[in-house]
Amino acid sequence: MAVLGLAAYLRLAHIGHNPGWYTDEATHLLIGQQLLKGRSQYLAINQSTLLFARLPLFEWLLAGVGSRFGLNMLTLRLFTAVLTLLTLTLLTLIVWRTSRCRSLALLTALLFAIYPQAVIYGRFSFSYHLLTPLFLIALAAGWHYWQTSQPGYLIAFSLTAGFATLCDLWAITLLPVLFLIVWSRQPRDLWWSLPLALLPFGVYTAVSLLTYPAAFIFDLQFSLFRANAISLPAQMHTLAHNVTTILTQDVWFTLGLIGLFLMPSLPLRRLCLLFLLLPLVIIGRTAALYGLSSYYLIPVQPLIAWGMAHLFHQSWPLVWRTASAGLARWQTAVAFTALLTLLLIPFIITIQSLNRQIQDRFVLPIDPFLINPQDARRTAAFLQPHLTANDMVIASPTIGWLLPSQTADFQLAVAANGQATPHLPANIPPDRYAFDPGYQNASFIIIDNLWRNWGLPNVPTLAAITQEIETNWPLVYQSGDIVVYANPR
Repeated sequence: MAVLGLAAYLRLAHIGHNPGWYTDEATHLLIGQQLLKGRSQYLAINQSTLLFARLPLFEWLLAGVGSRFGLNMLTLRLFTAVLTLLTLTLLTLIVWRTSRCRSLALLTALLFAIYPQAVIYGRFSFSYHLLTPLFLIALAAGWHYWQTSQPGYLIAFSLTAGFATLCDLWAITLLPVLFLIVWSRQPRDLWWSLPLALLPFGVYTAVSLLTYPAAFIFDLQFSLFRANAISLPAQMHTLAHNVTTILTQDVWFTLGLIGLFLMPSLPLRRLCLLFLLLPLVIIGRTAALYGLSSYYLIPVQPLIAWGMAHLFHQSWPLVWRTASAGLARWQTAVAFTALLTLLLIPFIITIQSLNRQIQDRFVLPIDPFLINPQDARRTAAFLQPHLTANDMVIASPTIGWLLPSQTADFQLAVAANGQATPHLPANIPPDRYAFDPGYQNASFIIIDNLWRNWGLPNVPTLAAITQEIETNWPLVYQSGDIVVYANPR
């Protein structure tokens, strides 16, 4: 309970505004707002959200929470923070069940509670926080199936992996894991376990094909093309770069990976490494796993804490024997105190650093792409009296979810003119637009640091649009890095 309380404090204190708002969080809010109105829509694109790699399970749960408690950034972040605490509880129970070692289970829980990356990304609202407990349940079920060959555990493994695929495309990587485990243990079980794992996504596919078949097929083709659009040599280079960056920038990940290799149970060691490495290899071929895309590592963060716990648990007796050999009793006591202090200092400093940033402000490498919550609220408060439901505003999702008008972002404004962007194709069918998101039709355009720091370097033609706006549109409001321009027409 003490460890759970520490984890809750590190993830919940001042969570509404610290750190700043990330665009993916507002994406969930905008989809949830439309679901509460009975629509499947994100910004100007209707009929399906798969075009933006958004699957329904997390959005449905968020809409349910929002209908009860109100749909806003604080509710969203509290919802996902509670999911991280559920993850910690599940992790502790799984370590206890597989090792029957109370000290190892508590050490794993403590390390996950203070793991800086887990704390920081636990304060952002990503759908991966729902995927993570499903990931752990699948791992536990897979372990018990490996030990007993009982079909009940394989049913749990298959269904959990299947429902995970309704949460994020990341979860598709669990299907090869399922295949390898069953093939190694009872190959004849594949004929029913794989179809069972595919059943949830199959039902979602069937419903989508019955309602908006053209939209679903278009979105699915684009999502699959984006995931496999680079050549095999380029994929290998991307994977090597990901591995090098992660191992050199995150010492916790490196130590955790080493610790997983020290697990005394060979079957459990192989299982954990399979659940960690195979998904990262599959995803890391085509996507960055660091910087703005570090959220891809959220589901495997519990395994990193588990590995670190094993590293300390296995190495402490060796270190202690080396330090205390041949010493008198009083010298042994001094050596024990010195060693314990030396080991505890990094973790005490880590907790102090996290606490200081919670009370003040997290300073993150992705700060240039985050939106200041106070500036976003002030901007929305200025615009709300000037907007109706029929007006259209070009704004980042982190501001757009606060507005009563129709909202599109700068990528949609470019894609509407037939120009592909990093996340949208050039040939979006006309019937997919709930309204015309061309920037000429906007009543207001809001330029923020996401537009400047990510949009301008990555989105074609956005620089020309920005120059026209800043030259010909009157500036009507500014708060911090957020600037509002009004359509002169």
